[in-house]
Amino acid sequence: MKDKKPKLHQHKPYKVTNIGASPSGKTVKSVTRTAGPSARAASSTSTSSAPPPHPDGTDDTFQHTSAPTFLTTAAAATPSPSVQANAGKPSNIAEFESVYDTFLDEYLRLEGRGATEDRATCRTCKAPAPRYRCRSDCMGSWLYCQQCIVRNHQSSPLHWIEEWLEAGMYFRRTSLKALGLVVQLNHPPDGYCKLPRSANSDFTVVHTNGVHNVAVNFCRCERTLEHWQQLMRSAWWPGTISNPQTCVTIACLRQFHKITALGNLSAYEYYRALEELSDEGSTFTGGKVDKRKVFASVMRQFRHLTMLKRRARGHAEDGIRETKPGQLALPCPACPHPTKNLPADWALAPASKQHLYYLFIGEDANFRLSNTMASSEAHDPGLGDGWAYFVPRQDYLAHIRMHTSEEDIASCSGFQAVFLANTKRSLGLRTTGVGAVSCTRHNVFRANGVGDLQKGERFSNMTYILAAALQGHAVKHVVFSYDIACIFEVNLPRRVETLPIHLRPAFEGLDITYRVPNFHLPDHEKKCHAPYSFHTTIGGGKTTGESVEQNWSMVNKYAAQTKPMGPGTRQVTLDDGFGGQNYLRINSWGATAPRRLTAGVKDYVGAYVEFEHLQRGLDEHMPGMTQQWIQEEQEWQADRSKPCPYEFRINFVTMKEVELELNKEEALKTGNGTTVLQESTPSVFIKLGMDIQKHQRLLLVEVRACKNATASQELDISKRRTALKKKITRYRTLQRIFMPCLREVLSASDVADLDGDLNATTESVRLFMPSDIPRTDLRTTACVDGLPTVEARLRIPEATENLEDIRRGLRSRTMATRFRKANVVGISAATRSRTLMDRVSRSIQTAVAHYRAAYAAAIRLDPMGGWTKRLRPLRDDDLSQLDYGDEDALDMVVETVTGGVERGEGQRVLSWIWYDTNAEELSDTNMHEALRIEFLKSRARRDRQREEIELLEEEMRRTLQFLTADAKEWDARVSARPVADDAVGDGMQAYAREQAAIIRHRRTMWEEKWRPIRVQAALAMQLKFEQISLPMDDTVLAELERLDDDEGDDDGDDNDL
Repeated sequence: MKDKKPKLHQHKPYKVTNIGASPSGKTVKSVTRTAGPSARAASSTSTSSAPPPHPDGTDDTFQHTSAPTFLTTAAAATPSPSVQANAGKPSNIAEFESVYDTFLDEYLRLEGRGATEDRATCRTCKAPAPRYRCRSDCMGSWLYCQQCIVRNHQSSPLHWIEEWLEAGMYFRRTSLKALGLVVQLNHPPDGYCKLPRSANSDFTVVHTNGVHNVAVNFCRCERTLEHWQQLMRSAWWPGTISNPQTCVTIACLRQFHKITALGNLSAYEYYRALEELSDEGSTFTGGKVDKRKVFASVMRQFRHLTMLKRRARGHAEDGIRETKPGQLALPCPACPHPTKNLPADWALAPASKQHLYYLFIGEDANFRLSNTMASSEAHDPGLGDGWAYFVPRQDYLAHIRMHTSEEDIASCSGFQAVFLANTKRSLGLRTTGVGAVSCTRHNVFRANGVGDLQKGERFSNMTYILAAALQGHAVKHVVFSYDIACIFEVNLPRRVETLPIHLRPAFEGLDITYRVPNFHLPDHEKKCHAPYSFHTTIGGGKTTGESVEQNWSMVNKYAAQTKPMGPGTRQVTLDDGFGGQNYLRINSWGATAPRRLTAGVKDYVGAYVEFEHLQRGLDEHMPGMTQQWIQEEQEWQADRSKPCPYEFRINFVTMKEVELELNKEEALKTGNGTTVLQESTPSVFIKLGMDIQKHQRLLLVEVRACKNATASQELDISKRRTALKKKITRYRTLQRIFMPCLREVLSASDVADLDGDLNATTESVRLFMPSDIPRTDLRTTACVDGLPTVEARLRIPEATENLEDIRRGLRSRTMATRFRKANVVGISAATRSRTLMDRVSRSIQTAVAHYRAAYAAAIRLDPMGGWTKRLRPLRDDDLSQLDYGDEDALDMVVETVTGGVERGEGQRVLSWIWYDTNAEELSDTNMHEALRIEFLKSRARRDRQREEIELLEEEMRRTLQFLTADAKEWDARVSARPVADDAVGDGMQAYAREQAAIIRHRRTMWEEKWRPIRVQAALAMQLKFEQISLPMDDTVLAELERLDDDEGDDDGDDNDL
């Protein structure tokens, strides 16, 4: 019977196929990347810190163990059906080019009067010689007489009109006002007003197609209203309440509101575009009038009232002024809201289900949203201060004034220190940035979760903002992520005591779990890695904690336009921007949630199969050991002061320790305990030779880099050669003592090199250290007893330390690259960043050269030593795989082990530099450590994937329940506020019914869209993998079959290990 005994490591490979053009661009090829079950998808993302990362906040970084990457190129991939269907068809541009001339003729035709028969009479009254047409707003370019063009535009007074000039034989822009159109307010277009009153002659209306000078009559008959009310009822927003002379159409306000929410257009740029549309190559009747300030003021009012309208403050009986702090903020429907979307008994859920009701939030600072010392609160007061996302300003500033001497937050994160250094430039700034809190699973800003930073990132600011964002949460447990959480949680209770009394209850009875976002964690000290990692957080699922970083990419477009604003305008603009960001995130949740759940189900199947294979193999060959490891991990989760089971606990010997040990041994060898002169010990001799070789490599790199050296560079190289020559001279003196028979084992050419002129290029001088002699017998003849052993003992820690330098450099390069993509803006900053990256790359190259030299020497001196289990030949490929890998590969923990796997069957070998052991002896201490880490990380991956499915299922349920409750609230608002004005009441009722209908439609669509994947998720949670209908990788299916076979097969062979 064929043996089907579980093997120690049976890991499935995943395959990701990317379709792209060949180098020549003539053929289509597919590139298949094969990796372990937990390897990252081979995709190009932005981080962000992001984060970034993914715009929808998905987390594919939980890769404690990465995998090898094999790239195979298919000769010709089968094109997609759409590509095949369009094969041979000309492109749109090719079709366009085929009618180039005719297309241009039609374009030019629009500049004239049309066909001869169309220009003879007025289109309406048939009067001869019509001269007027609507430029572009009306359908067609028919010609009308003056009376008809005015009559036709009584309901469209903001269209542009063109007049045909018989003298010049071309069209010139004119206005409806110049042709006699007068807009009568408070009456239908064909109505009559008994007592009209003319507005100012320069009455201006800003519309989507330009800035218009309009003749307006206000109404003074029995239906008299305030002038500003008459304008509002025509959908023209007045610039002032008293004696309005400028208006902006609501259509224009809505257009700019939508454009600025999705793009990067300021009010100034938008208004400039409207001015250009007004002039557009012809004379603008009435002259150009600058109404930018009015437009900005009206836009501010529009933003504020739109937030009030959308949050139903117009339907509240208590009125606008009774709006509570944070009430205008859009809440996240997927987050827990005990009164709206949680079960009645949620607080009594068992411990295994409590994580379903955790509130996941994160905090971060953004120093791009700064504000100059322009205007003042007296001249630019706020509207609805504290009603939306910003904390109430006066209470906040009063608290900050109590901590003016507080320094910026220090951090163990290197990049945090660099980033904070840029925030010191606060001269001329009212605020240096903002701090914000958002939910970390759905990227929604919290109500009252934003506050200005006066100078840098301080505890007082960030603690106040967090407390304000937690007001009224009503949950029991919060998972709080912050890039400096390791520092922030220290003394938090003491800082809470200094908060205003109304904010302190936010922390009462609240259990807070502190974590560092995935992107930021690797740059922290190693002691922070496992304790603050989401990957080891029970109940955390695949949360990344990078949501705020991802959100900054969306709201940073407001940075340039809000920097010079006054405090009130800036706050309303940013409040509206945060609301727009929330709306987009909430609206996209319908597509984001099923996409995440689909990925979660697939990942869970893979993680489950991987862990089962691993556990069975370990239990077979190491009975009871996995339960001991699980117990260690559970004890560590309960008490983080205990040794971390996810970290290597083995410390390697350093160069300094070996030198100290050799010095002690050499002192003892004198026989009477007298210390040997430092200039004449074997270790000093070997160390001198190693030091010379190191400087030779560095100098050689410098010389090659300066082929056309300047005088200054040549002088520097000359000085370094002189210093190196002195060291080589001293080395030759000691070499005659410790390698007395060297000449006897060297060839004639080697002897010539030994006696060579030191005045030549010292960087190329051969030293002939013991490791340079190829044969052991010749080495023994040339050297005094024990000298090769001394060099071997020094070479091994030298290689180890250089390997750590390589790791450190790769970590720095990865972090610097991601930081640059997320934060570096501008040419000067990019240049500085490029200089830093070049320095990091040079340090890596130097460490690589030193390591390879040390390894080559060590392998010649001690080829069978135990150190070969940790150190290996270093290939160029070993230095690049980190960029594919997971962030947990950034610490020194063993990432994976190999062995017991059939050749080519899912061997997972991340670059060996990230672990220090071979899977050869299970009894080896290093191997034991590696297996424990691999096993616990595999178990954690499985658990986090399962939790992710549970969380997403609960979030979908909460969302649907929240929408149901929200729709009922809008139903109740239909008659919530009685009003005397029937028209106002009708508008209120219509808006409430519309919102209820929109929410119910959204709920129905989402429920239908989510139903299939929720069924698949339920099957996965029941371990009914064979019933899942999602497309799965063939290797996953094969592993599932093997797993099923293993369950019913008891025989086996121990040799499978």
